[in-house]
Amino acid sequence: MGDFTKAVFDSKEFFNNVVVMKEFESCDSRRSRLQFVNSQVPRQVTDFLRIEKSHTANDNETEEECQRYNETNSLMVPHHRFPTLSQCVNVVYQKERGRYLTANRKVKRGEIVAVESPIVAFPVIKECEEYCNSCFKSLTQASSQPHTCECCQLVFWCSNTCQARAVSTHHKYECQIRFPLLLKQGHPGIGKLFMIFRIFTQKSVKYFRENKSLFLDHNPSVGSGADDSLASSHSTLFNLARHEPTDQAKLLEVSIVSIVFVRMLTAAGYFAHSGPQPLLTPDQEMVAELTPDQEMVAELISVLVPVINVNTHPLHDTWSEHQAKTVCAAVYPVIAALCNHSCDPSLVRATWGDKLVLAAGRDIQPGEELTDMYTVHWTEYSTEERRDYLQRVFHFTCCCLACEEGWEPVEEEADQVDIAVKRRLASHDLRGQTEHRLMYFISNKL
Repeated sequence: MGDFTKAVFDSKEFFNNVVVMKEFESCDSRRSRLQFVNSQVPRQVTDFLRIEKSHTANDNETEEECQRYNETNSLMVPHHRFPTLSQCVNVVYQKERGRYLTANRKVKRGEIVAVESPIVAFPVIKECEEYCNSCFKSLTQASSQPHTCECCQLVFWCSNTCQARAVSTHHKYECQIRFPLLLKQGHPGIGKLFMIFRIFTQKSVKYFRENKSLFLDHNPSVGSGADDSLASSHSTLFNLARHEPTDQAKLLEVSIVSIVFVRMLTAAGYFAHSGPQPLLTPDQEMVAELTPDQEMVAELISVLVPVINVNTHPLHDTWSEHQAKTVCAAVYPVIAALCNHSCDPSLVRATWGDKLVLAAGRDIQPGEELTDMYTVHWTEYSTEERRDYLQRVFHFTCCCLACEEGWEPVEEEADQVDIAVKRRLASHDLRGQTEHRLMYFISNKL
């Protein structure tokens, strides 16, 4: 068990007391829960960091420094209101289904419909030193000698540009946290959760303070109005489906994770430039309430924990065979907001650098929904297994055609199944060919 996971589990021990847990359950808001958890968990329980001298943190990053690769993509004609999407799509909203995409004309198989850079990504492999810490390119493909961080000597970059981008934002804090060591201690999948830390270190406390109300005001229909636009932004990120827990044990876990992250940010100096900080003795620190900025960040983190859990995509090594190697977990806010699941999806995906590219896996007719796949496909899992998994992990009952008609994996020889199943299998094979051609096309673009 890694230090981060141990800190979370050890923190839970302080709520085994029935009286303490009852008091937690009586808290009537996120903020009151966070303040209560902060008061109950001693600092030494979460004091697992070995903070070392690092890059000087400052608060002068610009929007340009924080944005990843916003060059105009050359793979499609962008929609005038949704720059990460093709002009061939419409955004629709229904209360029971949320936002989703439909075709406004016939979309031909192989046609690219979306290209988006991640708003955040974080390694989910122990060999993270083999990839650029900023653009996540394999360092074996770098055109020059990789650059290393002279302070922590744990991360590498493929170029001066990537190094400058990282050091000016997230790495000036992550350097002190030494995240690669935390990844190696336990399951590297914890990197999916560490994305939340990076969401904040890519921006200043001032940025989140100025936009707090916007981020807390959940508006899941944004983008579907006639004049709405939707960009790959923090606003879109905070408007993703939240699926906030109602179970007290889950609420406690989210609150603890939020407090642990805030204490990590504090230790790394993230709040040092947000205004005068009170000088506290060790005894005072033990019982100190969260400052207004710490409370604000903790509240935003508690919103993002369930958001990140169900809105991530894998970022693959573009040079691995069939892009089979996952390097990072990433959040592509527009694609996450608008692409619903189907067990027989109409879209295929590929990684282009750090971008996610979606293309039509078959011909899509005008008015037809464009669908992605959340892990499970009808050729691999039974209808019951698919629906159970999607309900348990993504909190919805799948009503796609494959589930409604009960499409099951085919175990018989192809010549022993009826014509309808043969057609479905042929469509699936064609989709696979389309996906591989998309990957081949992208590898030639790089």
